[in-house]
Amino acid sequence: MRQVRCQNILLGLFACFGCLTLAAWAQEHTSTLGREIAIARHLQDGEEFEVSLPNLIKFGEKLFTARFFTPKDFEEGFRD
Repeated sequence: MRQVRCQNILLGLFACFGCLTLAAWAQEHTSTLGREIAIARHLQDGEEFEVSLPNLIKFGEKLFTARFFTPKDFEEGFRD
């Protein structure tokens, strides 16, 4: 009985160590999936009133135009 409890404790400790190791690895290896790459800089609050209307429309077009990428795009790099 005591041996079973010791094995359970060791298994629990091993599982915790594995989870912590996985979490540390995930922080270092961030994925490019979901990362925003289309807009280098967003307008700050109130800045939309300082930009000319044609430039504001161009900026809005960049924001709301969907760009989809395939795995091949990631391998070859992005080109406009």
